[in-house]
Amino acid sequence: SVYGSENALPTTSIILPLKPEKVEALKGQLFQLQPELVLFLSKIKRICMRGNELGNKAPDNVSMVSVSSEQHHVVRREISAESYVVRLSVVESMSDAAETCDYYMWRQTFPVKPENRVHSRMEAEKWTVSLAFPLGKRLTMGASSIGVFAFLPASMLTNFPFAIHSDFILASSQEAVLLDNKWNVGMLECVSSAFVNAFLSFLREELPCPVHEAYKFVPVKPFKPSPFPELNKVRQSIKELLKNSMRDLHRKTLFCKPNEAIRILPKFQSLLVRLPLPLVRLDLFDKFILDSSLEHQRYRSVLEFLGIHSAGGSYDSYARCIKEWELAVLAFKDVYIDLLCFIADERKDAFRDVPVLKYINHDGKVEVCSIAQASGKIYKVRYGKDHEHHAWLNEINVEVGCPGCIFFLPGTIQQALVKHSRFHFLKQWLAKEARIPIIDGSGHLRTKRVATLVSASSGSKWMKLLGPNNPFVDHCYVDLGEIYTESSQFSGQYIPEKQLLNFISKYSEASDLDGLPPPDAPLRVASSKLTCDQAFLLLDWIRKARARDPCFPEMFVTSVRCGKWLKAYSCFTSPSQSILPDAMGKIIFDMMRCFMEDIKMIDQEFYRNKIGLYGDELAFLGVTFGLPNIVKLILDRTRIRASSGMSKELACSLLLFVGYLKACNTLDEECLGAIRKGRWLRTSQGYSAPIESVLLQAEEEVESVLTMTNIPLVSESMVFPPRAAPMNKNSGLLILKCIRYAGLAACEKVRDQPWLKTLCGAKSPMESILADSRWICLLDGLDAPVIDEAFYGDDIRSFVDELRAIGVAVDLDSAIRRVASQLKFLGSSPCLISNDVMKLSDWHNSYGCCSS
Repeated sequence: SVYGSENALPTTSIILPLKPEKVEALKGQLFQLQPELVLFLSKIKRICMRGNELGNKAPDNVSMVSVSSEQHHVVRREISAESYVVRLSVVESMSDAAETCDYYMWRQTFPVKPENRVHSRMEAEKWTVSLAFPLGKRLTMGASSIGVFAFLPASMLTNFPFAIHSDFILASSQEAVLLDNKWNVGMLECVSSAFVNAFLSFLREELPCPVHEAYKFVPVKPFKPSPFPELNKVRQSIKELLKNSMRDLHRKTLFCKPNEAIRILPKFQSLLVRLPLPLVRLDLFDKFILDSSLEHQRYRSVLEFLGIHSAGGSYDSYARCIKEWELAVLAFKDVYIDLLCFIADERKDAFRDVPVLKYINHDGKVEVCSIAQASGKIYKVRYGKDHEHHAWLNEINVEVGCPGCIFFLPGTIQQALVKHSRFHFLKQWLAKEARIPIIDGSGHLRTKRVATLVSASSGSKWMKLLGPNNPFVDHCYVDLGEIYTESSQFSGQYIPEKQLLNFISKYSEASDLDGLPPPDAPLRVASSKLTCDQAFLLLDWIRKARARDPCFPEMFVTSVRCGKWLKAYSCFTSPSQSILPDAMGKIIFDMMRCFMEDIKMIDQEFYRNKIGLYGDELAFLGVTFGLPNIVKLILDRTRIRASSGMSKELACSLLLFVGYLKACNTLDEECLGAIRKGRWLRTSQGYSAPIESVLLQAEEEVESVLTMTNIPLVSESMVFPPRAAPMNKNSGLLILKCIRYAGLAACEKVRDQPWLKTLCGAKSPMESILADSRWICLLDGLDAPVIDEAFYGDDIRSFVDELRAIGVAVDLDSAIRRVASQLKFLGSSPCLISNDVMKLSDWHNSYGCCSS
């Protein structure tokens, strides 16, 4: 049960009886052991760790590290080295599958230098340095990869992509290597030589697939800087040795120093691989071209580490390569088309003078010319889309002697071109770089064109909209001439009417308005009155052009937006000054017509009630659509009119507009807020905003307020005239409401003015009393200015605080002080009559009762 269920027993078994508290500690230590340790143990090929608890028949934990037998063993006696490939396997628990990784092992011996000898190694004559290169993902078991091994792993992380093993002197077991020890320094100096020898040997070895193909170049992985300066010296030494390694020719593979190699664009390298070129140095790069299998993202940092530079954007070198090696002549069919794709993709001037365009000459043989020659007047290279038509044109062209230096592509190239996946792209590039001349409607030969228009004689849409003469000739918009519509004899064959026109239209991609891109020029016809059909043609043109490209030429759009070609009810107008409302919008437009005298409503009957089908296009051109946009337009006009004053008619229209929107439940807060704050309402003191104005319902209220204030605003600017008449009930209550909301500042303005109705006439608040039923009897018999509550009604009692604030006596003490002067006058009079004596006696008795 200790050994497990396997038939073959292990050679060595170690049984450790442990106390329960020690089990986890031992597991942790064993778990930290590096699986790569087995790579350097000559007597041990497998380590298996099992754990059993009392009472358990099966092991509760199994971990195993094993190394398979060596393969591809090679001995190199000239450098005292050997290499082989082993497979390392790790199983961390019984439930896990085995993880494996192949390692390329390298072991080399070096003589010990006298200056590096130490007392503890005095008898050693050789250093043995072993390197292990993982050909895949390195295997670890619960810890980071250790880079240095003595007899056990040293606690050093090198950041090297390989493991190093040698007889290093450590501070103690499994501690760091003593980097200042001269014995260790000598061995570290051997590591760089061992690495370079291992790398070159790995490249030369013909390892069987899949190991060699899958992990080619793996030994040189990115070198990150090490945390130890002494190991960084090893890193730099490896880099310098690799750069200066001698090149070697082994069978069909060419090796060179890294500083003699160059990287080129992968697209161009794929072309070179497919061409019959010798595997030698290309003089135009003055370097050896790096093998395409190494142009991979995984090797990018390695190549930069080795200092292998890229030709990058040195397109002059690529152009010289194409020219001097005559790549256009060597390339056939698909390879030639890919070469054109490479040149077209880069679009560099360096390729303009390189012979790359094949054509059939006067003798029927293939020649090449440059892009500059084809785009000028020297050569005119052409091709047809249909192979039979192209072959016929090619044959006829040679027969008549290639007039005007017009030549055609070879038939095989034409077939490869039209079948290529990037034919559409190449077609546009060839048309731009080597333009096909077209005879236009004026009878002139034009070699430059942006677009080709179908013939006007074919009943074209552009002729119906723009007229019989092409208005965009100066902008390289060429229309096909009527000469192509005539029948003729050509090369002994009769060509019926319009057959040549159809042929030219097809292969020059002539288009009508539907496929015509608008030019960056004003549309002259937009300044004239268009018929219904012409307007629809224009809107259709804009719709399809926007579907292809949302970005429109500015001059074209401006001319259409501002041109007066759109029919309104009263005249022709521009889209930017037009609206196309719905039923509610029409009502609002009629209601607010005085605001929008310059805005016109589109005559939908003129357009057979179909103009609404072009809503997106009309909105793009500036036509106002929908209720929200019409409301916004009216608000903008309101702000403009409010700045200079608004007439009574405009104000009434605006109020009707608000009332209509409110009745239709379409008055939003934004609209209402803008109207509230606009200074458009005429008041007695000029134009004001509605939220700052007061509307009084009764005329007597208006007159009363205007006699006591300068402006009809609820504010602190109330000013009474010198002689104010008593106000009616509503006016007085209105003043108290104003005081309630205007604050104390308004109180000072009305405190001394006689505007309150009392039993003694009009009095100021400072003279008046608001009597209480509990003590009003005290005032009987006195001429006290008690506010006439019968005049004001019960509402006057709701303004007690306001009356107190402006000086009215509203409690007993204030009322006594208010009538004290009258009582003193009666008591001091030398000629009291019996009636006055009775008043004093009654008042005294009443006050005594109220006081008690």
